[in-house]
Amino acid sequence: MLRERARLSRIELGERLGYGPDMIASIEQGQRPPQPTFLDDADEVLDAFGLLRAAKDEVAKANFPTFFRNVAGVETRAVEYHAFEIQVVNGLLQTWPGSRAATAAVRAAPAWRWPPTRSPFTSGTRRTRTVRS
Repeated sequence: MLRERARLSRIELGERLGYGPDMIASIEQGQRPPQPTFLDDADEVLDAFGLLRAAKDEVAKANFPTFFRNVAGVETRAVEYHAFEIQVVNGLLQTWPGSRAATAAVRAAPAWRWPPTRSPFTSGTRRTRTVRS
């Protein structure tokens, strides 16, 4: 709508911003979220009076799934992170050998649940056990 108000084609707008017409089309159609620099530059070229710059925060949230968008907003304001883990030390305290040892221990542990479930450490295939009678 802003592009049409400025009487620019997708090709002309793309040339002024340094993007191709296909990229402009995918951003306009909502198939691809624009980068913050794109919004800044487009705001100037289209004389949008700061409308596109003001939308940067909302556009950044569009990269997250719908159920996580509120959490992402809280996360940006977070000052501390508290977690309790048995085998993993979160953050900068976790060393490479420690993380390798923890994940190796999880992989080597026997399956205590039946039926077995998917594990983030396996290829995603289900393991089954054959019982002979």
